[in-house]
Amino acid sequence: MMNERLPPAPIVPDPQTILIVEDDPGIREMLVRMLDATSYDVVAIDGLSDPFEKVSAHAYSVLIIDLALGNTDAIDVLSRLARAGSSSDVILISGHSLDTLQRAASIARGFGHRVLGALPKPFRRKALMDLLASRTDPRESTAEIIDVMPGNALLREALASGWLQFWFQPQIDLRSGRICGLETLARIAHPQKGILSPALFIEEAGEQEKRALTGAAIDAAALLGEELRGKHVRISINVFGDLLADEYLMRQLILVRGSLGDDVPITIEITENDVGDNLVAEAFSTRARLHGLDVSIDDFGTAYATFDRLRSFSFTELKLERAIVAEMATDPRARGICRASVDLAHACNATAVAEGVETIEDLGRVCALGFDIAQGFLFARPVPHGELLRILGDEDEQTRIRDLVQKARTAAEAQIAAATRIDPMITGVAAGNTAKENRARHFLLVEDDPLVADMICNMWLADDALFSRSASLQDALKRLRDPPASGYDAVILDLQMPDGYGLDILPNIRDLTDAAVIIISGAGTSDSRADAINAGVDDYIMKPFSVRELKARLLRTLGRRAPVDAPDTVAISKAITLDLVRGLIASVTGEQHLTHAEILLLRALKDAEGHVATRQALSRSVLWRDYSKQDKSLDVCVSKLRRKIEDIDTNKSIHIKTIRGYGYSLSITE
Repeated sequence: MMNERLPPAPIVPDPQTILIVEDDPGIREMLVRMLDATSYDVVAIDGLSDPFEKVSAHAYSVLIIDLALGNTDAIDVLSRLARAGSSSDVILISGHSLDTLQRAASIARGFGHRVLGALPKPFRRKALMDLLASRTDPRESTAEIIDVMPGNALLREALASGWLQFWFQPQIDLRSGRICGLETLARIAHPQKGILSPALFIEEAGEQEKRALTGAAIDAAALLGEELRGKHVRISINVFGDLLADEYLMRQLILVRGSLGDDVPITIEITENDVGDNLVAEAFSTRARLHGLDVSIDDFGTAYATFDRLRSFSFTELKLERAIVAEMATDPRARGICRASVDLAHACNATAVAEGVETIEDLGRVCALGFDIAQGFLFARPVPHGELLRILGDEDEQTRIRDLVQKARTAAEAQIAAATRIDPMITGVAAGNTAKENRARHFLLVEDDPLVADMICNMWLADDALFSRSASLQDALKRLRDPPASGYDAVILDLQMPDGYGLDILPNIRDLTDAAVIIISGAGTSDSRADAINAGVDDYIMKPFSVRELKARLLRTLGRRAPVDAPDTVAISKAITLDLVRGLIASVTGEQHLTHAEILLLRALKDAEGHVATRQALSRSVLWRDYSKQDKSLDVCVSKLRRKIEDIDTNKSIHIKTIRGYGYSLSITE
C-alpha cells in the first residue's frame, strides 16, 4: 500500500458514539433516525472525500460504513484504520450482493477488525439493533506482510531507455464469433535483440520494476480504451501478485474504469498462484468488483487454488492455461480437466476462457466443451497498437474469424449429436400419428419432482403438444444435443435440480436451441429473478402456480417469438430501430448493444410513449420485482440507456424524461 499519512496518535474510543460513513444522504439520514432512540451519540459523515482522514479524526466505538465510497471503499478505509491501531467495532452496509458483503466482512476480520455483521440495503431497524446488541470486547491485532523480490537488469534498462511496448491479443466470443476482448501484453523492443517476450524479463523482475511495468500497462490500456469507445470490446490487464496491496495501482485502475465507464470494460488478470490462500488477493479482487472492474483467474490449472478458495474468491472469468488446452487432442485426462473447468467456471457464474487455440481442431474441441471465449494464434497473434486498430477495422478479417468459429461450432455440434444416445421418454398426445407429431409443439420439461412434472404434462392432454421429460440437468443437455426432428419450441426449466442450478446450463441451452426458456421455481427472491432476467430467459413463473397460468404464459411467450407476431426489428423513431435478434439499437451513425434489461426498458417506454410509465410498473416489467427507493437499479438502467441512445441519436429526437417522484416518459420529436 502507499505510505499514507497516519494520525499522530490514536484517539481514545468513545464507548457511546457511533460513526456512520455513507455517501447517500437519504440513507445517511435514515440511519441517524434509526439510532435516535438508542443510548448512542451518532455522528454521520459523507465519506466522499478522504474518508480515512475524517474517520480517524473522530472518537467512536462502532463504525457503520458503506462498502462503496466514491473513488475509494470500505476495504481501503478499514485496512488503513487497522494499521493506525483502530479499536472500533464494524458494521458493513451495501447495495451490492450479500455474497460481496460477506467477502468484505471476511477481509475486514483478516485485517483484525471485529465485524458485528453485514447488512444488505435496504434493511430494517431491528436487524441493525440486533447487531449492536451483539457487541463484545475481545480484540485481535493485525499485521502487514511485505514481500520483496530481486530486481532485473533487462527490464530496468528497458524502462529507463523507453524500449517498453504493449501489444494486444484479441479474444473471441465463441457464440457470435466477434472480437470481444484484448489482453494487454508487455514487450521489449531491444535495439540489438529485437522484440523480446515477457518470459525473458518478467519472472525475475523486482518490485519497483513490476510497479512501473503495471502502471505503464494501465496507461496503455487507458489510451487504447479511448479509441475503442462504441466497439464493445473489453481490455484485460495483468497485475502481479506482490502488487495487489499497492494502493496507487488500485487508484489508477479505479480512475481508468471511471474515465472509460461502461463503454470499455476493464478486466484484471490475477494468476491462480496468487489466489492461493492470499487474503491480500481476496481484498484486491473484492475491491475491484466494488468499483466495476472484472477479475480473471489467469493460468488456471498451473497452481493450487483450492475449491474453497475459488468459492470465496470474487472472480468473473476463469482462464484455462494454454498447455492443457493444447493437450486435449491427445490426452483424455486433459479433455476431462477442460470439461470440468468449464463446469466450474459456470457454477461460479464466471466466463470460461481457453488460451492457446492454434488450429481449427483445437477450436472445435473448445466449442464442444462449452467454452465462452477463446484466444490464440488461430485468430491473431499479439500485435502493436496500430496493427490492432487495423484488424478491428478490417471487415474481411472479422468475417474470417466469424467463419472459423461457425465452422468449428457446426463440426462440434455434429460430433456431439452423433455421440449422443436418444432416450425418447416422451409424454403427451398419442405418438402413432406421424403427421400430427410433425405439427405438434414439442416442449422439454426439466423438473425433478414427478408430481409437478405429471401436472404440467397433463395440462395439454387434448391439444397438439408433446413433452420430453428430464429429471436432471445432464439429461436435459443430452436431449438438447439430440433433439426431435422438429426441434423444441420451449424449455421449461426448474432452477433447483439435483445436479446443479438451472441457470448454469442456460448458455448451453442457447448454444443448442433457439427455443424459448421458461423458468419455474420456488426460489422467488428478487435476486433469483434478476439473475434469470440478466441471463436472458423469456419468462419466470413462481411455484406454486396454476396449470392455467403456465399454459397462458407459455402460449404468450411462443406468440411473441413467432415471426408474424414478433418482428426482428422495432422502430423506435424514424431514425433509430431496435434489433431484437442482435440485441442492439441502430441508426445511420452507428450501433449500441443493449443488455436484456435495457431492451425490456426501451420496449416498455415505447409502449407507453407520450404517457408516464411509473417506477413501480417499470421495475416489475424490467427487473421483475417491486420498486424500492433504496434500490437504484432501475435509475442506473435508465441512465445507461439514455447514454446509448444519445451516442447514435444525432438529431436528438428521442427523449427519456424523468418525472420526479413518479416515473419516466418517452417522447419523440421527428
